[in-house]
Amino acid sequence: MSPSTYGELSERYDSLGQKLSEDLASIQTTSGSLAQEELTATHRKCLLVAKCALQDLLRQGVISDDVFRRLVSDIDTELQEVG
Repeated sequence: MSPSTYGELSERYDSLGQKLSEDLASIQTTSGSLAQEELTATHRKCLLVAKCALQDLLRQGVISDDVFRRLVSDIDTELQEVG
């Protein structure tokens, strides 16, 4: 996988993460703890979907094992932060 492709994928996931964080912050200010729990669960599901998508890309040979490991590591870190 070329550095430019990795960079593009990384930017997409960073952008998605930023958007999710902004959406979570917006909803948190207007809703109570129930909404927070729902958002956390949704955030986790989104991260797990992203992880599955990366696994599919790896199986298809679209991304290298090294790129897969780096991106999944980022997702795993975020999953730990989400709880």
